[in-house]
Amino acid sequence: MNDVVKTEKARRTEDAHVLSIVRQALLRSLETVGALKGNAQLANWRTGVLLICEQCGFDEEFLGHFRQVKWDDGSACGRSILARKTIMIADVMADSEFGPHWKIAEAAGFRAVQSTPMLSRSGAFIGVISTHHGYIHHPSEKELHELLNIGRAAADAVIRHRALSPGRTLNARVGTQRY
Repeated sequence: MNDVVKTEKARRTEDAHVLSIVRQALLRSLETVGALKGNAQLANWRTGVLLICEQCGFDEEFLGHFRQVKWDDGSACGRSILARKTIMIADVMADSEFGPHWKIAEAAGFRAVQSTPMLSRSGAFIGVISTHHGYIHHPSEKELHELLNIGRAAADAVIRHRALSPGRTLNARVGTQRY
């Protein structure tokens, strides 16, 4: 699990501490559900998309396909933006809304995906953590609960770090976006 990789764009736009928080949340999520593949995305409020900032187990084809995700693209992570809750697709090949992504799912070797939003205790949306299985899979209620806790802890930590970072403007410190 130590082969988590940052995408180039995330390295340029986020500081190391935020990426460390997100990386640890991704690793905990993978461990919680026993998955070998996953990714984490942070919201880019200027463009209105999710950007992959950490990943484990995926190749460039997958990363290129999901590099920027919008809320309406049919993916689990996109759906979790609007729903503001975990989206579970136990069998992506049986999910017609996921249809635009079937080819990449097959090429990347995953059949199931769950995407959990990173929502702070106050409800601020930071991003999404997704885990992928190579077979039809549905996490247990206990696992889903733990994933929500991981997402909340990561969101709170990112907000706290951004608020206390020197050089941030007052609006950036206190103005947390809601989706």
